[in-house]
Amino acid sequence: MHTKRLIEVFRPAIYEDSINEAVKTLRSGWIGAGSRVKEFEEKFSRYVGSKYCVAVNSGTSALHIALKCLNLPKNCEIVTTPITYISAIHTIIYVGCVPRLADVERETGNISVKGIKEKLREDNKAILCVHLGGYPCDLEELRDLASTYGIPLIEDCAHAIGSSYKGERIGTGTLCCFSFSFPKPVTGVEGGAIVTSEAEYAERARVLRNLGIKNGKERAVDSQLHVKEVGFRYNWNDVMASIALKQLDHLEQDNRRRKKIAERYLSELSDTKGVYLPRYKSDRNSSYFFVPLFFDRRDDLARKLYRRGIRSKVYFRRLDAYHVCNSERLPNADWYDRHELTLPINVCITDEEIDYILKTMRGGW
Repeated sequence: MHTKRLIEVFRPAIYEDSINEAVKTLRSGWIGAGSRVKEFEEKFSRYVGSKYCVAVNSGTSALHIALKCLNLPKNCEIVTTPITYISAIHTIIYVGCVPRLADVERETGNISVKGIKEKLREDNKAILCVHLGGYPCDLEELRDLASTYGIPLIEDCAHAIGSSYKGERIGTGTLCCFSFSFPKPVTGVEGGAIVTSEAEYAERARVLRNLGIKNGKERAVDSQLHVKEVGFRYNWNDVMASIALKQLDHLEQDNRRRKKIAERYLSELSDTKGVYLPRYKSDRNSSYFFVPLFFDRRDDLARKLYRRGIRSKVYFRRLDAYHVCNSERLPNADWYDRHELTLPINVCITDEEIDYILKTMRGGW
């Protein structure tokens, strides 16, 4: 096969019904935060099985508001993973807290319960876990640990739309944060949401996303704004919500397609020299937003793939390489940083392109 186009790691599939719905909203005369946002919130909360969904303009905003809802003391520590996007670290700093990094599981890249136990101390007031690539963390153990220490568990579910743990969809925890940015399993081009079953958190999140304004009933004559506290300009809008509403209808079929691609990589690379595969447990299901694969001489492989028209991505590096965190000894995170490479895994990839990727890799690097 000779590739006619670069095979991308992520490529969004925006369906015609999503485009039509966005056009309908654009022509409606109202494109700000309104009925379509509310409709999405109701539909998404039903989908994940939680009581409340508060839509915002990004996954980063969702994390920021979730942490803000906890009223954590300034300068306290929040234990989290070094294998995540920088926004998870930044949002901890936004609320005046200090990120404390725990090691990960080598076989999945998810935060390790054992690693968290090694970092917990009196100053730790919360745990922030990330369901990496859509594969759920050890939630039962994490919830037990959080309960034992009397601290909240926040879940970064940006990759995990449609994932499940022991028969329960991801999103039923105390504070779960989702992202609807362009490559995610459900996209509104941009967007995010805080999902919770706690009415108090949902109410405050709605206030915080709208500059601290508590919305009252609509009146013929505008009344004075009721500003409860300093908030943020984190509103979503009806155009993006319209897109995401219809994209959600395609989620299950898209996740099945990504799973098939992932299973081909996992089965057909299992005997390839220099390849190490993740080990996933049977009590949970991934959305397969991506699957972390590990390679000797990873950078040589990435360069070869690129020369052959195939993109790949290191997803993620150790975050304490940045100035915001103190570097600590985290051997599994180091190993992940040196070996992980994400191969193309999007619903636009053809079976012929997957054949080409695997053939290119079997030739060595």
